[in-house]
Amino acid sequence: MDIKTKYNPEEWVYLVHDPEQHRRMITEFRMSKKGRQYLLVCGAEESLHFEYELSRSKDEVLCMNLKDDEE
Repeated sequence: MDIKTKYNPEEWVYLVHDPEQHRRMITEFRMSKKGRQYLLVCGAEESLHFEYELSRSKDEVLCMNLKDDEE
């Protein structure tokens, strides 16, 4: 059985809802009743996310909003 995914293991991605836009590496792919999920690593932290939460490109606007809030 072939399972097609939008992202591949060892690919770098960003979480669309992460205001700091940390780069994360995909280390594992899982299929469940809920849908496709990806295990991501950022430093020592691991987290599990759905495909729609990921992006290949950094959201610079989201980063700028975080900087504005800090000032």
